[in-house]
Amino acid sequence: MKDKFIEELENQELEWVQPSAWKNRYELHNTDGEIVASIQRHGWMQHNAEVDALGNRWLFERRGIFRYHINIRSAVTGDEPARFDYNWSGDGGVLTFTDGRRFRWQRGNWLATKWTWVNELDEPVMGFQTGGLFRLNGEIDIDPDVTMKSRVLPLLLFLGWFLIALHRDDSAAVVVAVSG
Repeated sequence: MKDKFIEELENQELEWVQPSAWKNRYELHNTDGEIVASIQRHGWMQHNAEVDALGNRWLFERRGIFRYHINIRSAVTGDEPARFDYNWSGDGGVLTFTDGRRFRWQRGNWLATKWTWVNELDEPVMGFQTGGLFRLNGEIDIDPDVTMKSRVLPLLLFLGWFLIALHRDDSAAVVVAVSG
């Protein structure tokens, strides 16, 4: 993994890549194809994940039975800067930071291949375009007016991809349950 802070990647194209269909590991590649961050899912049913990027180490833990939420914790300090609460349909939700800032996660199309973070003014901040049949991959589109120097943007980048991976697994589980 290269020694680049996420903040240094502001003007580069970023892409999430799943190197192996058999592992729940995802790598964030920059324009040069360098790995600048990774997400490793683990735990029962892979509802937990650890983010590893220079200057950003996070733990995501999905909790709840009927009303899911995700606890977000710093792997270094243990601080919990935010919490993500799913909406009633499970295909979106709201990320609320301890300082009161809120971002909404929403599906961009009915196929769930596009997802977007929007701010409190309903303006898109970051978008994801997914693809891949056996391995999940995706491109990221970040609003050029928003700076990565904010601690919020890297967290949106990592949590968004974790939510996409969870949604893909949840959708597959429903298909298997219905067809079985």
